[in-house]
Amino acid sequence: MPAPEFQAFTIAFSGTNRRIITEIVVFPAFDPANVPSPLSTCTSQALWDTGASGSVISHGVAADLGLTPTGVTEVQTAGGKTMSPTYMVNLKLPNGVGVVGIQATTIDNTHGFGVIVGMDIICLGDLSITNVNRQTLMSFRT
Repeated sequence: MPAPEFQAFTIAFSGTNRRIITEIVVFPAFDPANVPSPLSTCTSQALWDTGASGSVISHGVAADLGLTPTGVTEVQTAGGKTMSPTYMVNLKLPNGVGVVGIQATTIDNTHGFGVIVGMDIICLGDLSITNVNRQTLMSFRT
């Protein structure tokens, strides 16, 4: 049996960071076997949040991609419960791995990030954060 192929990335941050932020590419959801042409994309800063059970896109990202809501769901935020439209998106992680068919919600305040990467994506791989000699390293492997 062949060994599984892993893809990973590691990002070094100067100093000890309390937030893990990477670049991410967002697409309207599509079947990778039938890539639409032209393909709409939005590159954004993403906050990796282990306290978020699901991923979130900003209203701006949804508007930039011309997304149509697929439904509405209740979300629990630090500010309380609210109703949120849902959108189906695909994401391209910093290691080039695509994540297909993510149901993302939107919230009014993403604190300046276009995307919040939640546990729905983080649990698809191995996340490691280390701090040695006042440098933060974040690695993610799928």
